[in-house]
Amino acid sequence: MRNFLSSFSSTPLSAPHRAHLNERAARGRAWRRGAVAAASAVALSMGTVACSDNGGGNGANGGASSEQGGSASEKITVKHSMGSTEVPKNPKRIVTMAQGWTDAFNALDVPVEAQVVSGTANSKQQIPWAKDNAANQTVTYNFDLQEVTPEKIAEIKPDVILAGWVPDKAYYDKLSDIAPTVPVLDAKTGVDDWRQLTKIAGQIADKENEANKLVEDVDNEVAATAKKYPNLKGKTFTWGMFFGGQYSAVANPNDPSNDLFTRLGFEVNPKLREFAKKENRVNISPEKVDLLNSDLTLMWAIDGDLNKAPGWKELPVVKEGRAVKVGEAENNATSMATALSVRWALKQFDPVFKALNENKTPLPELAPPA
Repeated sequence: MRNFLSSFSSTPLSAPHRAHLNERAARGRAWRRGAVAAASAVALSMGTVACSDNGGGNGANGGASSEQGGSASEKITVKHSMGSTEVPKNPKRIVTMAQGWTDAFNALDVPVEAQVVSGTANSKQQIPWAKDNAANQTVTYNFDLQEVTPEKIAEIKPDVILAGWVPDKAYYDKLSDIAPTVPVLDAKTGVDDWRQLTKIAGQIADKENEANKLVEDVDNEVAATAKKYPNLKGKTFTWGMFFGGQYSAVANPNDPSNDLFTRLGFEVNPKLREFAKKENRVNISPEKVDLLNSDLTLMWAIDGDLNKAPGWKELPVVKEGRAVKVGEAENNATSMATALSVRWALKQFDPVFKALNENKTPLPELAPPA
């Protein structure tokens, strides 16, 4: 299972907390590079395995380049966290193991034949932007990606496997024995940039122009929102989570969870950044709860009643109506952004952006995912 707690230093969770964390983590791929507590606790990304019958970017840690032109034997070299992989262009059967890849192909109208997802993360409540026809058939697992054995994937007879995060190199090697496999591109974050995935998907599906235009269009929509609400620029914000009686927050401006907001002009809470030093995400004790104060504070309560959380109701940001409760859908849409999820998030958060731009409080509650 994916350890999304690796960037925290804290005392280990109790066995019941760890078990509950595993269950909740499987439901959201939540806080993918680290969240609630101890480095020893583990959680799972909201993985997707999808098989697609398909007829027809470069970065420091990953990218793709073509080796031939125009023939069925053309290959694309994709650089990634474990080296590089030669991927056939226009493969007949594509397997993905991450929502980002699935969304990338769906956004380009490349049909998906089968997908395997966490049984607790496959609903419109967690992925409301997913297309209704994202896959013709679905296979589920419980909490651990390794429940999806290489043997199960081999039964799909893939021509290529776009795996995203994998538990370890041994699992990657087993997948590679089945078909050319691409693990996560960026080893540092463990979360791939949606623009890069979209462009690589475009190269694989021979839809480079469509992919480039899609990335440009979505980026333009973000820029248009920033222009529409100019007073967002310079406002501070905090993305936080409450779980097991403890707060945590994203301190790194470059964390995927913060990307959309920083591109809209927000600045990550400077007091939080100073407290975190070089840590990506940090735990916050009840004594330090004031670190959650900012012009906008987004808080996802994974368990428990946030109104009963220590110090929450006494925070100025809460008293002044500038704190907004979010759920799994909002977390998933921003922390593991895709072209589809970014568009959904822009609409979902628009009432909050509008009110904040006009300095109106209390900020509105978010609508239920739909």
